[in-house]
Amino acid sequence: MLAFSCSKKEDIEVNSLKGVFSSKNIFHIYDPELYTREGKVLTKNAAVDFVKNKGLTDKFIIDGRKEIQVNIPFIIEMDGNGNFSATSFGEHYVDGEIQRKAYNIALLVGKESTYLYTPGITEIMNRFPPPVICKDIPSSTGYPQICTAKIVVPIEVKNSKTLVVPVCSYYYSWDKMSSKGYLQGERANFLKSDFYKELSIGDTVLIQRKEHVLEKI
Repeated sequence: MLAFSCSKKEDIEVNSLKGVFSSKNIFHIYDPELYTREGKVLTKNAAVDFVKNKGLTDKFIIDGRKEIQVNIPFIIEMDGNGNFSATSFGEHYVDGEIQRKAYNIALLVGKESTYLYTPGITEIMNRFPPPVICKDIPSSTGYPQICTAKIVVPIEVKNSKTLVVPVCSYYYSWDKMSSKGYLQGERANFLKSDFYKELSIGDTVLIQRKEHVLEKI
């Protein structure tokens, strides 16, 4: 596990946090992990070998680094009353409310902002799936429905001055006999601990968890 400076947990009420938290442009990195329907693959170097065999060395970090520099300007401002506003790359991103889910864990849920949502493997992986609204559309489009989801930013409060946004990169492989797979990078959410139980026989999922660090300014 990654260690932070505080020696003990602070009793923090997430909804009452107040202030501006700005990106340090640092990602903390966890080693990649490999999962099948039976759970995490514990064979030594299994995840590293999978990355190499699938030609994913430019997408997953396997050289032992625990921290990387990134250029993702991101600011979260909280008003102390359960509301927030976020900007990304200097432009307004989303406003909404803070929904506490557990000790030091919360979701920043956008009030109005939505995006087109496509169901996929993330539905079974995300601990807190986003609220989704679907409506039927004309069959002439070739699609039965169109879905939108509210923008959700998950946060974990490390202490009163440090937040992290959990990020997950993954590669989903459903055919062991070929190179078929689906790559998804930098999706922000908490990983559901038992997601693998919903995989099909023969499925393999490679995951690398990261933490985007924000500090109070």
